Amino acid sequence: MKTFQIVLLAAIAVLVLLCSCNDIGNFGNNVNRDITGTTLSAKDTLGFLQLSPIDLGTGAKGRYMMKNVTFNNISDTITVIINSVQFKNNIGFELVPYLGFPVIILPKHDNADNWFIAKFNTNLVAPGYYKDTIYFNGLTKFKTYITATVVK
Repeated sequence: MKTFQIVLLAAIAVLVLLCSCNDIGNFGNNVNRDITGTTLSAKDTLGFLQLSPIDLGTGAKGRYMMKNVTFNNISDTITVIINSVQFKNNIGFELVPYLGFPVIILPKHDNADNWFIAKFNTNLVAPGYYKDTIYFNGLTKFKTYITATVVK
């Protein structure tokens, strides 16, 4: 009789253990989780952005010069995030994302789904050659140039 009680108690204990867990590998919040891999801020991801100068070409005074612009993410694993663009001289150039900020560029992709529209207002300037520097996310080390020539 005593052996039967021990076997019954052991069987009940096994049933309780098996029925109490949905996933035997699920340990809940009692496990410390370490993030492996590289975690980068939006500013740091810009190092993977392939920046090329933007040339708007030649345009007549009194008009807007415009061009659609895309940039490539050359990383295999890091997503590039562009939150803002600033111009060094603010002489009439604009660079605006079609769908607004942030512009998110997946690894090995470009921003063709949220391209930039580069504009130059020739009403604001005299005929001549113009060049400005574009800074991304407020950082001077991630930059490209935009140029345009205005004629009469």
